[in-house]
Amino acid sequence: MKDLTEDQLYARTLSSHIDNNAEAVKRLMMIVVAAIPHLDDQIAGLMNEWHSINHTINAELKAELKGKSKLDN
Repeated sequence: MKDLTEDQLYARTLSSHIDNNAEAVKRLMMIVVAAIPHLDDQIAGLMNEWHSINHTINAELKAELKGKSKLDN
């Protein structure tokens, strides 16, 4: 395994935190839906948005790990 730069290590750590936060948000939304069933559709929409944002951020972080970040351009 090659040595990672400080930025790449940070990106890897941040990616892991984002994954953990996504799971926490998912569990929280399930609790909210159970408590307030009539918000099911709205929460499903929010979860789709969250998933999309999470996917985009993680893809960028993985690109950063490979040294191919679009943010560098």
